[in-house]
Amino acid sequence: MRNPLAVSAVLAFVFFVACVDHVQHAAALPFLRSLVACDTPPTPPEAVGWSGSPKCGKLDLVVRDAQRRDGSLLSILLLVHLVAAPLMGALADRRGQRLVLLLSVALHVAADLLMALAAVIGAPIWSNVAIYSSYVLLGSVSKSPSITSLLGSLVAEEERSRVFTLNSLMHAASVVVALPLNWLLLHAHITDYSSVWLALAVAIGLSALPLAAVASRQPPAADDAVGESGKLLAPPPPATSWLAEVRDLALGPLALVRKSGFLRAFCIGLFFFILGIGGSLVILSSFCIAILGWPQERLQMLFIIMVPFALGALAFGNYVLFPRVGAGAAWLFAVACAFASQAALLAAPWWPPAVGVSLAFLGMACLGFPAANTLIFEKVEGSEVTQAMALLSVAASLAFAVAAPAASALFDPSARGAAAITPFLAGLALIVVAAAVFVRLLELWRRSGPTLC
Repeated sequence: MRNPLAVSAVLAFVFFVACVDHVQHAAALPFLRSLVACDTPPTPPEAVGWSGSPKCGKLDLVVRDAQRRDGSLLSILLLVHLVAAPLMGALADRRGQRLVLLLSVALHVAADLLMALAAVIGAPIWSNVAIYSSYVLLGSVSKSPSITSLLGSLVAEEERSRVFTLNSLMHAASVVVALPLNWLLLHAHITDYSSVWLALAVAIGLSALPLAAVASRQPPAADDAVGESGKLLAPPPPATSWLAEVRDLALGPLALVRKSGFLRAFCIGLFFFILGIGGSLVILSSFCIAILGWPQERLQMLFIIMVPFALGALAFGNYVLFPRVGAGAAWLFAVACAFASQAALLAAPWWPPAVGVSLAFLGMACLGFPAANTLIFEKVEGSEVTQAMALLSVAASLAFAVAAPAASALFDPSARGAAAITPFLAGLALIVVAAAVFVRLLELWRRSGPTLC
């Protein structure tokens, strides 16, 4: 490992940011439920069937309104991300990954402060303005592509699958830390979330401290310096003016999509894949509360099931799949686990433990993160890796932007039995489509190129 201190600093940053992201995700939907108002008198927080709102005691109404609002907010966030992610990726390739990471942290802090403001504003219209503005800022945040590109540039080619696995391990470790915090947060039955958002803003700001050990710009790795033609790959030439640089930032990702057939096909498959699993993840909390009758904190503790299965899958990938059959096989393994996770949810209305089975398979599907990262580094030139990662983020964001409102619209809190699994059936069909795209793509590249699998 060429720069172990910088790698350790980036992984520490990943761990702290992931912890904050997990807690923020757990707080978002309960916060939206706390804002729902109606004519039905509220029940005490400690009562069975508490709606989650101090202004409305009708559980079905609170869950439905908050879920649909959450779907709309996620769509706004992800649509903004469609524009911001490629620009951030191009900026990182030209100006350095650390700059983009620090900018993303600043945007994240501002977004959390706006959420804290929304929690204390009495007028609903101004509270809504603050919330929607917060989600626009969150949509501009783009950390994962720069993190992946930065880690890949800090190590040699043969170490990349290992460092990407360590990156996924940091996410798994963050789940272990965040879940007890999430349980305490939800079990406290909070009705004023302003202090929660302020604490998250401080935490995400402090998470940037490890980046002080990282150089402002990382040069391409030595093994990335030679392209498929054998010619030395130079970084993008500096623009002659700020207007030319803006133009290059906007057009660079489009040129990359046109140039790389593999990247185009992988983005299409990823779109259907995320479209399938994303909708289920968006509604899972509301499903467990309204359909299964669980308290809001129970699902958070069930997420711990994912950790040992994720660790097992990452070890299997690191010691078996990556060295013996390659990143392509590891990616297909992750897709198969996601299919099993989605299929298990079909039994949940009749057998609630199926939710735990689904989360176990979902934990194993996390092998897809290092697998996809390794595939991109194998097929994309080193000077364009961050843009390629950003394009994957765009495909995933577009899929979530469609999946969130669609699943929220399909979800009916009053449904029971077979009527309750309609969103999961739709997700399963989409994962099958994605699997067909990936199998075809990887088979074609296995025949035409020796480095894919």
